[in-house]
Amino acid sequence: MSGSPPNWTATMSRCGAAGIGSSWPSCGHGRGSTPLDERLAGHLMLALYRCGRAAEALDHCRSTRVRLADELGIDPGDPLQRLHQRILSADPTWSPAPPTPHPPPPPAPPGPGRR
Repeated sequence: MSGSPPNWTATMSRCGAAGIGSSWPSCGHGRGSTPLDERLAGHLMLALYRCGRAAEALDHCRSTRVRLADELGIDPGDPLQRLHQRILSADPTWSPAPPTPHPPPPPAPPGPGRR
């Protein structure tokens, strides 16, 4: 998670950004498949945050922290803790860009019987 965040355009489009919570497992990155993988947890948190689902991203961080403590007796590493702080502070550099409006399609050329 150091430096700038990874480019998630391909991942989010493949997983369906609007419904990432329900389609994430179908991408092969289910929340329960590798629950102690902090890097994967961070990627999911970032994707959720960028989809406007900061509460779910923070909840996933909390559950990852609890699981690490219960199963390994450790706290999350610095990268996951920094990501958590950036989500808490609503870091604008990681927010999705506002959608660009598409221009209206050009008018259809006049055909037979049209003026």
